[in-house]
Amino acid sequence: MRPSIEGDDAAGAKVEDEAAASRAELVPPEPARDAPPEPRAENDVLPTSWTSAVLQTLPMLLLAAVGLLLSGRELDRISRWGVFRAVDKYLILVPIMMNLKGNLELNLSLRMSTAANMGELDNRRTRQVLVRGNLALLQAQALIIACVAGALSFAMGHDWRGAAGAGAAASSVAGTSAAPNATAATLVSRGIHTPGRPNVDRALRLRNGYLEFFMIVAVSMMSASLSSAVQGTCLCALVVWSRRLRLDPDQSVVPIAGSLGDLITLTVLALLAAGMLPSEGSLLSLALFVVLIGLCCVMVFMTLRNVYVHELFGYGWTPLLAAAVISSVAGLLLDRNAEKYDGLALVAPVVSGLPGVAAAILTSTLSSALHTGRVVAATRSSGAYEPLQDAGAHADRYPPASRRFTPLCDWQLPLTLLVCTSLVQIGYLIVLWLTGSLVFGWQFAVCFTVLSVLLVCIALTLGYTLCLLLWYFDYDPDTSCMPYVTSLVDALSELFLFAAFAAAHALGDRVST
Repeated sequence: MRPSIEGDDAAGAKVEDEAAASRAELVPPEPARDAPPEPRAENDVLPTSWTSAVLQTLPMLLLAAVGLLLSGRELDRISRWGVFRAVDKYLILVPIMMNLKGNLELNLSLRMSTAANMGELDNRRTRQVLVRGNLALLQAQALIIACVAGALSFAMGHDWRGAAGAGAAASSVAGTSAAPNATAATLVSRGIHTPGRPNVDRALRLRNGYLEFFMIVAVSMMSASLSSAVQGTCLCALVVWSRRLRLDPDQSVVPIAGSLGDLITLTVLALLAAGMLPSEGSLLSLALFVVLIGLCCVMVFMTLRNVYVHELFGYGWTPLLAAAVISSVAGLLLDRNAEKYDGLALVAPVVSGLPGVAAAILTSTLSSALHTGRVVAATRSSGAYEPLQDAGAHADRYPPASRRFTPLCDWQLPLTLLVCTSLVQIGYLIVLWLTGSLVFGWQFAVCFTVLSVLLVCIALTLGYTLCLLLWYFDYDPDTSCMPYVTSLVDALSELFLFAAFAAAHALGDRVST
């Protein structure tokens, strides 16, 4: 009997060994806490061909250019609406909202593209939870940002037009054609009117009051919520369908977020502002403000309950606010210098927008490669403590300090973006010349071409370097990179445009429309 028992024990041990081996194949062993990642091929970021890269990139850049042009024309059209003349604080709100909302939707497209490339959207349940969490996060961020933007635009409008508003109000109250005297201006600025002669101008009577404040903030929050719902849903759907069609969402979805978002935000803001104007002075705006604050609280609660996005709510605000400040300063420079050069407003939307879109495509692709492990870049945490006997064992797995921010992939996508973006910008300039919309000589054509190509190079380099820099300091590039890149590229594009017009003028060229 003993040999039989030993045989059974041996057979049982063999079965257990086979089961353990199969489990080891199914579940890979967990790496050590401080162990560096496995080395990857450095050229594994862009496995597609040149033809495929051009076919995916060029149509999206053309679509982005069309979206930027439509946004510029829409802004020029709605600025003549009566609501923007009656409540001109909306004109201050527009550029702030466009910058903040555009960065929020760019961040959403980068996060969803990274999730798609990591395979997190392949499972139905995971996809539903991830999409719901990102949409709730987008709504919460949009409502908070819109509330701050509305309050800021109200404060800025109250400051810069206080004296002019007081003078116009005094003239209306006095009812004379002469210039208003200082006493009448002071009384009206304090809200004191002549007894027996009430002010019949409704907009003037409500100007700078709390009802106007609530109206502007409510319109800002409603437009941000509705446009975020529309564009966020479309972006998530496009990322999912790109994954199913085996397209790269970094190259097919990110340009849409960087161009069409402004058009949607402008349209919704203008329609809501015009719709709310007849109810100016009523408590409707206050009621809407309370409802929107409640909606914001609900969205924050849903975000914090979502396991995929709850950590994203606490950070990422500093890049958004810094980008808003940089873009506001750049917009102020453009407003003050646009009248000096005829035709500047025609080329500004494309020149300032397309390099940022190209940088967003490159940054999104690199961020996805870093998250999926297709590219290994140094991080600050990789310098953690390791035993002396293990020191130097994995030194070749990390790039040296001299290569920390040098290219970790081939030049296929950057060169494709450089060529395609430059061709679209130059083609747009040729279209303006052929249609007679802009008249210029060879001097301006040469200056514009050189500076536009240089701007695209700077934008791509800035996006690439900043992405690796944020990754090194353990920040998520999907959340923190693009606000800085887009705002800096906007400022540089305006400086380059001024330089192109000034150089052409110095060379004897006269640009005209």
